Amino acid sequence: MKKLASILRLDFLPASSDVALLVLRLWLGLSLLLLHGWTKLSTFQKMSGGFPDPLKIGHRNSLILAIVGEVVCPILVVLGLFTRFGALGSMINMSTAFFFVHKLKLSGPGSGE
Repeated sequence: MKKLASILRLDFLPASSDVALLVLRLWLGLSLLLLHGWTKLSTFQKMSGGFPDPLKIGHRNSLILAIVGEVVCPILVVLGLFTRFGALGSMINMSTAFFFVHKLKLSGPGSGE
């Protein structure tokens, strides 16, 4: 019974939150970088002509801002440098995409995941 109580209280985890924050930073930063940013960065020339332009600043400039929000900012988060700035940049980028480009769609074609 004591063993079950120990498991339910999560006593096997370290008491320090530093490890948890490191794992969270790595997980969120790398997933955003690899799942969203890398595609935009590697196909920049092909995507620059038809990339959505929700802010009306031009297709190429919108793509550059998306790359900053999905490549540069997650790298800052992963490295732990200017983490709040990187998280804010990624949040603004993802919010813009979800609200203005995907129009709040959660499923189906053209969804915002």
